Amino acid sequence: RIQQNMLDYTVMKVSQISSTNPQPAIAQGGFLQMARDFKAIGSTLQSGDLAAAQNAVLKFQQDLAKSPETDSLNKLFGPTGSLGNDFQALQIAIQSNDPASAQQAFTVVVQGFEKLIAANR
Repeated sequence: RIQQNMLDYTVMKVSQISSTNPQPAIAQGGFLQMARDFKAIGSTLQSGDLAAAQNAVLKFQQDLAKSPETDSLNKLFGPTGSLGNDFQALQIAIQSNDPASAQQAFTVVVQGFEKLIAANR
């Protein structure tokens, strides 16, 4: 089961990075929206609603495409990004209608994201 504390911690860390970033406010909003979308993916997986999780992934991808930080975020979540393979595994698990695998894949993505946050302190 996905731990809500881990999700909340990750969103908090993204918010802190965003709020201390000297980038314009509009750019900071992109990271915050991605964090919210990411949390929504976790929440839908935790509830076991894979259809809603698929919709949350689609929203994440749509917001990623229109984010002011698209280049930076694609470096993380794109096909060649640091978390790209893990995120793709998450998508495959959701599409295969396997809740346990989807939750495990999401945990791997969150852990990878946390490692990147820790490395960039």
